[in-house]
Amino acid sequence: MPGLSPGTPAVVVAGGPNVAGTLVTRLVKGDGHFLLCADGGAAAALKLGLVPDLGLGDFDSLSAEDQGLLAGLGCPVVRYPVEKDETDSELALDYLLDHQAGPVTLTGALGGRFDHALANLALLPSFADRGLEVVIDDGDTMAFLVSPDRPGTVEGEAGDVVSLFPETATCAGVTLDGLKYPLSRATLRRGATLGVSNQLSGRTATVRLSEGRLFVIVTRMAANVARP
Repeated sequence: MPGLSPGTPAVVVAGGPNVAGTLVTRLVKGDGHFLLCADGGAAAALKLGLVPDLGLGDFDSLSAEDQGLLAGLGCPVVRYPVEKDETDSELALDYLLDHQAGPVTLTGALGGRFDHALANLALLPSFADRGLEVVIDDGDTMAFLVSPDRPGTVEGEAGDVVSLFPETATCAGVTLDGLKYPLSRATLRRGATLGVSNQLSGRTATVRLSEGRLFVIVTRMAANVARP
């Protein structure tokens, strides 16, 4: 596939309603990311004036008009049957993994149906285990994984909400800097809510741990949000 050599970073636009349009445009036009649209995500890309490098999925959520537009623009398409075992987002990430793509930004993944949001979150550890780094960024909400060998940096505005959810049963040595409620070598356990609703104190914060793996969920807010 032209433009997708090993290590090339990529953007996957899924079919959810919240697509980070400014981010996608910057990554594709400015930073040269490969643009893969999963099913209805192609409609969002077309509205942004972007031509996908590849369209992929069963296309049950993309109008016939937009499918015709993709064809007219010469966009390659990989088509799957509607009755399949994987979501279009998973198939898109599988494709990028098979082609040894670099880090992936997945957008249009958390809004809309709650079951699709959970399924997309579950893809992060699944693909991390297989060597593909995936960050979800829907504009208002971002999600990524932190592990001992991959600490996390959160960038935003003071008052943005940062929540931590253990992906493993126990996360040890959790240390937070730059957040309103700091932690030092704390232990978080799956099912407890200690890590929920922290806040950025300034523009950046770091999340580190010595054991386990954490979901970091960032909600970008215009003003401070009180901890419940």
